[in-house]
Amino acid sequence: MNRIIQSTEPHVSYARAISAGRGQTQNDADAIADTGAVLACSLKSRCLDVYSRSGATIRRVSARRPALPLIGSTKEERVSRQMALVWGAISVVE
Repeated sequence: MNRIIQSTEPHVSYARAISAGRGQTQNDADAIADTGAVLACSLKSRCLDVYSRSGATIRRVSARRPALPLIGSTKEERVSRQMALVWGAISVVE
């Protein structure tokens, strides 16, 4: 399964399909998550670090499928366990 994912995600058609599926942002938080993900990729950042109290922010950013490692920081162990299940996220407890 990993081999299939690794060969599919870099493909140009995959990126277009993910972008097309997003549609318009629903609210301010979605717009900020979208802008942050696009900006980090444009600046050729090494990773994207997202702080979240509830895990909602990292889920929003992860939905944009940034081509960067996504690090989710929180102070709550419970939230960290939830963030560990988010696509592409590495969870860290401060």
